[in-house]
Amino acid sequence: LDAGGWAPQGFRYGMGLIQTNATDLVFANGTHATWTDYWGHPGADWGSISVMIGYWPALNVSMALGSNSIGPMNFTANSTQAYPLQCRLLNAVASYIGPQFGTLAC
Repeated sequence: LDAGGWAPQGFRYGMGLIQTNATDLVFANGTHATWTDYWGHPGADWGSISVMIGYWPALNVSMALGSNSIGPMNFTANSTQAYPLQCRLLNAVASYIGPQFGTLAC
């Protein structure tokens, strides 16, 4: 695994997978929900985006969420359009598995 990476914060990367600490997914009090951390590889191009694709070890679940777009989706603009759906989907899966995961502030 490469602990450095190409992003300013550095990604743990290996075998085409990135270990992602989803720090933007938080509880109502602003604390990071560590069960949202996952292994995957998001991607975006000039007509689609897949920000949520991978394996969530804490949930023992694999998921993929992709969408098309009406504009460029290369992480330079509008790359957060799928965030509300991503947050709601994680809440739905976690609540199905059990109440110990809490609820994210979407």
